[in-house]
Amino acid sequence: MLLDCQTTLAAPVSFHGCGLHSGLDCQVRILPAPADHRIRFVRTDLVEAPEIPADIDAVSTEPMLRQTVLCSPDDPAVMVETVEHILASLHGMGIDNARVEMSGSEPPIGDGSARELAELLLAAGVTPLAGAPRRTFAITRPVVFSTNGGTRVEFSAWPSEKLTLTYFMEYDHPVIGSKVVSFEIEPEAFASQIAPARTFCLFQEVEYLREKGLIKGGSADNAIVVGDTGILNTELLWEDEMARHKLLDLLGDLFLLGLPVRGHIQAWRSGHSANAEFIQFLRKEFTQA
Repeated sequence: MLLDCQTTLAAPVSFHGCGLHSGLDCQVRILPAPADHRIRFVRTDLVEAPEIPADIDAVSTEPMLRQTVLCSPDDPAVMVETVEHILASLHGMGIDNARVEMSGSEPPIGDGSARELAELLLAAGVTPLAGAPRRTFAITRPVVFSTNGGTRVEFSAWPSEKLTLTYFMEYDHPVIGSKVVSFEIEPEAFASQIAPARTFCLFQEVEYLREKGLIKGGSADNAIVVGDTGILNTELLWEDEMARHKLLDLLGDLFLLGLPVRGHIQAWRSGHSANAEFIQFLRKEFTQA
């Protein structure tokens, strides 16, 4: 059930580890924040601790490869990278306002999922901010959107009193194939059914990603590696785990609207870049939010 007032964490949480793409260690502290603060990232390792809002206008204009990157409005060279799992966890746990302090540009990847953070947030709890009415980004009429060029990616959005996400995965790959997952987003279901879903890559992509300067912190412990005939390094938690992870990423990217979303969102074959295009579209279509 949607609360009538805004929320924040009931207590701070912290975690640390190695970033997937940077390969560098990072300490993350997520702190309670006042009403209307929304989600803001803080680079505590830099002079004056610059803040970066979790907002679609802060998304890097560089092509997004397997991650969501946000830039400071004052200095585009100041960034936070691969923040989609943090955003998904806050969105999924119903936390409207938080200060996310990071000692580096990229948070820890953990096991490739948002499981650890979701468990920390669930244990910390959520507290209402009395006297601060909650605003949501409400889908008030049906809309459809598709991207231009490359593989066609499609979205639809429908009015709903709650947030429901449906993801259609279609990979021309014998192991991945086609999957459909759909969840009504609420804290317990997010923590148990979505957050543990791990990121994945094709074995044949590994060298390409390394050449692009990515996955410096990647290992067999923080991603599902898919070979031509099967999974090479682990057992899937669910048959549709990879589709659940795509839904997790979408949930995080949707929080770049700046408010918790209310509606039924359907996505076909989307990734971070297409998600960003769709979010820009939603912001233009639903200016009341």
